[in-house]
Amino acid sequence: MESQKVYAIAIGRVSTIKQDVFGDSLDDQEKNIQLAIQRTEIQLNCKIALDKSFDFAESASVSLNLQPLQKVIDYCKKSSKKIKFAFIKSIDRGTRAGAIIYGLLKTSLSEIGVNLIDTYGIIGTQTVNTLEHLGEKYSWSEYSPTWISELLEAERAKSEVRDIQTRM
Repeated sequence: MESQKVYAIAIGRVSTIKQDVFGDSLDDQEKNIQLAIQRTEIQLNCKIALDKSFDFAESASVSLNLQPLQKVIDYCKKSSKKIKFAFIKSIDRGTRAGAIIYGLLKTSLSEIGVNLIDTYGIIGTQTVNTLEHLGEKYSWSEYSPTWISELLEAERAKSEVRDIQTRM
């Protein structure tokens, strides 16, 4: 059986150009994302075509309307191709503004049919329906088993910004 072809985007972000050279470089993030794409292809039996790569060199500890991921969301909304996945190295490469902003960004992607996937496996793609055994489904009966872990990781990333700035 031939696997289905789906489209994805890759997202890399560094806070500064210096970080790209001496820290978590965009090239390193891209390598991690390629491995995550390969794992996802095997797991979901699909062929993932990378439609676009975004490389941001800007802070993500900003307000919602200034988040780099807003550009990704806008692109996915306007794309002539149906983007199914957005790959990112880790939640803190997506945003460092905490759980509320992360939740809003992820929900915005979900509403347009895009699944956010990180290379560490913290962000899950599975949805559980607590009423599946009854053949029923409601908005409140479906949830993501990884959601709380994702929010905790987003808050950890926000706390790390405070700690880094305090040390400086």
